[in-house]
Amino acid sequence: MNRDGAVEESPQMTTLPSASTLLHATKLAMAEDKAIRLDYFLDTLTGKAFLGEDTPQERVLVKSPEEYTEAIEKIYKTGDEYILTTKDSLYIVSGKLLKRRIKGQ
Repeated sequence: MNRDGAVEESPQMTTLPSASTLLHATKLAMAEDKAIRLDYFLDTLTGKAFLGEDTPQERVLVKSPEEYTEAIEKIYKTGDEYILTTKDSLYIVSGKLLKRRIKGQ
């Protein structure tokens, strides 16, 4: 934020999820009473975060060996992004989401 209280945009802030994805996530969040999380969006866009699979049924979003989500329950494709649901949250991630094999957490 600058002195006037306006948010200064960084180059990364100009890449946002689509309005359609945000609308779908909002509807899901209201129906399932879950928080919408965007903290993995830019990292999946740049390849810093990925979908880690131990088995096809055991998947998590991973930023590092110490930072990962709860197990992914469902994955929805919306336009160029995905909405991933966990027990407590909805994660909006880039359509460039990479998959990697991981060992059990």
